[in-house]
Amino acid sequence: MSNLKEKIAVADVWTGKRLEKDIAEFKSSHSKELEKLKRKVAELEYDLGSVKRAFWMGVIGLTIFNLAVVAMFVF
Repeated sequence: MSNLKEKIAVADVWTGKRLEKDIAEFKSSHSKELEKLKRKVAELEYDLGSVKRAFWMGVIGLTIFNLAVVAMFVF
């Protein structure tokens, strides 16, 4: 494992220069971005659950309302 590079050359898209960066620096910034994305995914999953719950409550409410209207006309 001694032949692994400690630095990596990265091309800067704005200036066209090649920058030397530490691999550890990339790992730390990558893990921070990954944590942000995981939090956002959890937030979106919670919101999706709320939307599903609201949808099914609406379906149940409309069904009860329709049954009440039918019962009103039958009796």
